[in-house]
Amino acid sequence: MAGDKPKNVISVADLDDVSENPDPIKIALKGGKTITFPDVYDMPLEEAESFFREVGKGLNSGILTPALKRWLSVDDYTALVDAFPTYRRLNPVIRRVMDKYERQWGTEGEGPASTA
Repeated sequence: MAGDKPKNVISVADLDDVSENPDPIKIALKGGKTITFPDVYDMPLEEAESFFREVGKGLNSGILTPALKRWLSVDDYTALVDAFPTYRRLNPVIRRVMDKYERQWGTEGEGPASTA
């Protein structure tokens, strides 16, 4: 009937109250330099998807530099590679940063982040 309200309507008005993560992940290096990993979840949708695809491919294939160069400033990228010059040393750092963001925001297909 013309006057009936749709039954399958979901309100998303409360999502306006979802606060963004105000603090990007930072890593303090020896010597006092701090590297900032911007919150990928704050990127525009297609840019974030492209980045996640690239970083996932990099973690699986061992080719991380393209994703890191997109993610970090030139100075931060250079400092990171200087501090962790081998793949053996760099890979755990990147995984730890990604794990931290995933704990905060959840991973694709899992819905909200867990509280664990």
